Amino acid sequence: MIRLGTGYQGNPILDLRLVEIRHGRSWYRYLTSVLDPKILPPFVVGALYSRRWRIEESFLLLKRLPGLSYLWTGEPLRWAGSPT
Repeated sequence: MIRLGTGYQGNPILDLRLVEIRHGRSWYRYLTSVLDPKILPPFVVGALYSRRWRIEESFLLLKRLPGLSYLWTGEPLRWAGSPT
């Protein structure tokens, strides 16, 4: 368990669970806000992260193929007369 921050009367602002998973010779560490390992077992954390990373790789590929690698996604465009 990891407790972050100090709130009212010294209570932590956020409780997290550190999950360590060994894959081959490497150890991987993940933080989750799901504190109960019965609800989210370590092997599920690893599987979810693996799937999430595959999604990130797909987004990178989708941006690279049409040449959108440097697509700026900062402030939205404002049109004349649009509310601010």
